[in-house]
Amino acid sequence: MNNPILFIDPDGRGTESTHTDKFGNVVKVIEDGDLGIYRHNGNTKETQQELNQKYSKDNTSGGGERMGRTLVWNSFTQFDGDKTPAGKINFGSYQARDWLNNFSDAVSKDTEANGGFVARMNYAWNGGGDKFDYKTQNGGGLYAGSQIAEGIYISARDVGNFAAGRAAAITGQNKMDFMLNAGGFNISRNSKMGFIFNNSHWKNEAQKEDFPAYGEHFNSNLFQRLGYENVTTAQGMIKKSKIIWGDKK
Repeated sequence: MNNPILFIDPDGRGTESTHTDKFGNVVKVIEDGDLGIYRHNGNTKETQQELNQKYSKDNTSGGGERMGRTLVWNSFTQFDGDKTPAGKINFGSYQARDWLNNFSDAVSKDTEANGGFVARMNYAWNGGGDKFDYKTQNGGGLYAGSQIAEGIYISARDVGNFAAGRAAAITGQNKMDFMLNAGGFNISRNSKMGFIFNNSHWKNEAQKEDFPAYGEHFNSNLFQRLGYENVTTAQGMIKKSKIIWGDKK
């Protein structure tokens, strides 16, 4: 984690492969040096059986068809990091990309009409279960998967963090200030009122946590960074790595 560049993998041969059944339900995430997503032809039980029979370090598809890739190994695992598979991927869908485009347009128009600070506050108050909270508005839950770019699948959780970064950039918020606010909010256990009325304290606590995530979860911080720079592909992560991680000392 001290070297975030190690998390960047331009061609999908990086950490762990993701396997789904024919309906897109995520069945297994395997640590094997492959960020590919593979769809199998059976139901969940049949997919597990196929993986048991066909999967090997030399056959990481395990009999599945490669449908795309993830940007990080754990987009479709439980948030607590125990690698438990989670979510359902809607193959072929660009719901993530389209929602983010509409979201960015709305924040841009608000910024033009009312200024960056007001637009930023409007975003903050319309998140958390409201119209700007993709995690609750997508119809598939926290781990619903769709494409942010061609062949790049991310979860609704990732989309929400990407959107936070986009809102900060569009409204003109300083990147470091944004990350300290995001980290401080997480440290405060997402207490909106507590964070607002004691903002300096929580930002100071985030500063103590330091690079790279400033008190935020690493993946959350990563997608916030990607959103701020509007990077949606692994190639973009490589090309803009110095900008994405420009605060590294």
